[in-house]
Amino acid sequence: AGDSMEPTYHDGDRLFIQACYDIHVGEVGVFYMDGQQWVKELGEGVLLSHNPDYEPRPMTGGIRCQGRVLGVCDDTYFE
Repeated sequence: AGDSMEPTYHDGDRLFIQACYDIHVGEVGVFYMDGQQWVKELGEGVLLSHNPDYEPRPMTGGIRCQGRVLGVCDDTYFE
């Protein structure tokens, strides 16, 4: 939810996620941190938004990677 990953991903997009515990810097993943899930690009010690209105979010000690974002699933996938 939200606009922090625009223009790459938009609020309401359905995403294809590859379940994994680690991704490389520069990849977009799903992270659980501070009681919330985040779709963000992995940076060096920070989670990055693609929308320049958002500052990098420092990673906390309890962060967990839940998967790698592979792309947007369009509605034709469900037809």
